[in-house]
Amino acid sequence: MILAALTASVLFSAPARAVEPPLLEVVSRRVIAPASFIPVSNAPKSAPLSLVVEAGSGWDGPGFLEGVLGKASSIFGQCGLALGPAEVLTVRWTPEGLRRLNVANPYAGPAQMAVMDEPLLPAGRPAGFLFARSVPSTASAYNVRSVETLG
Repeated sequence: MILAALTASVLFSAPARAVEPPLLEVVSRRVIAPASFIPVSNAPKSAPLSLVVEAGSGWDGPGFLEGVLGKASSIFGQCGLALGPAEVLTVRWTPEGLRRLNVANPYAGPAQMAVMDEPLLPAGRPAGFLFARSVPSTASAYNVRSVETLG
């Protein structure tokens, strides 16, 4: 009885952690196999890829990503590298996610760095972000500091 009361007092007296609002909602997740890329690359080495696609952006139309990934893979193929399986995560950004993306400090790296700590995003692979018009531009300028932090 004493142990239960002591445990309860410790649990309820611990400082409350601020709960971070989610940055996105996952709409769907799929993997596009390299054999689906148009054209197929036969480069000797391959690297996996993760793409975060904003729902309703048009990037997720039937066959669209397969064609774009094929073109990208053929460009990389000139260097002996093909794109491997592409994990595609279609998301809806929450107001907090959009706020972070739209007010990111360009001197600290690309806007996408502001949401990379989201646990629902794929980790450990190169990630590409494909937006609708909710983020003003997908063009990024980099300075020396942002390149050093990415490397």
